[in-house]
Amino acid sequence: MSDKLTVASKSALTQPESNMSRVDIGALMESAVKQGSAMEVFKELRAMEADIQARRSKAAFDEALSAFQSECPTIVKTKGVSTNSGALAYKYAPIEEIEIVIRPIERAHGFNHTFNQDVESQPGWVIARCIVTHVAGHTRETVGKFPIGTKTQIMSDTQVYASALTFCNRRVLANAYGLVIAGEDKDGAGKQKASVSGKVATPATLAWFIEQTKPIHKQLMAYAIDKAIIMPDQTLDDWPLEQCPTSKTELTKLKAEVEAHQ
Repeated sequence: MSDKLTVASKSALTQPESNMSRVDIGALMESAVKQGSAMEVFKELRAMEADIQARRSKAAFDEALSAFQSECPTIVKTKGVSTNSGALAYKYAPIEEIEIVIRPIERAHGFNHTFNQDVESQPGWVIARCIVTHVAGHTRETVGKFPIGTKTQIMSDTQVYASALTFCNRRVLANAYGLVIAGEDKDGAGKQKASVSGKVATPATLAWFIEQTKPIHKQLMAYAIDKAIIMPDQTLDDWPLEQCPTSKTELTKLKAEVEAHQ
């Protein structure tokens, strides 16, 4: 292979994105034929052509994604989940509402997305993939892995899996596009409610609560889901602070309720 052609090839590969359109692969191939090293150089030029196209596609994807994010509004959590007493526990944004908001915007910027579920994942887990494709050819895949929630008395195995999968799909979709999802404070006033004892629970309180209930985590999960304290696709880490025990007395009372619930 001639040094002249090799230098030209390397120069083309290092062109800035703005100058890529100036690289004439056809002209380089014609030059290779004239120099008598067509087959060897042809392979190099095809590889160079693929690299240039991949870089162009990636640049177009990034530019379109930036435009999408600047245009896409904040997704508001509209679906409320109540506790057994009727109080609001938390809110979330259903995936169908997220889709309604983003689909017109993603189409306008040349995007499309699909979900791919890993049916070979290990027992107790669900794995979902969100594959975002741009018209220029670049594709990005975002993967999420989450544990399947504990089955409640009224849920079938299929419902438990479907609930976890829906949760997982929401997460990977939001991560793929960098969506901003916001909601109200749990008490609607920006302040954390006090527990029954009058004390305000903190993340440290929640960590203490989870540590103290290790022996009954499975039963506690079932209890929390049945009482709508958490959703089937959540874990004990999502236990609302306003319902978290803040004293040994409250903890003992809750343990008794969990045991009686079985």
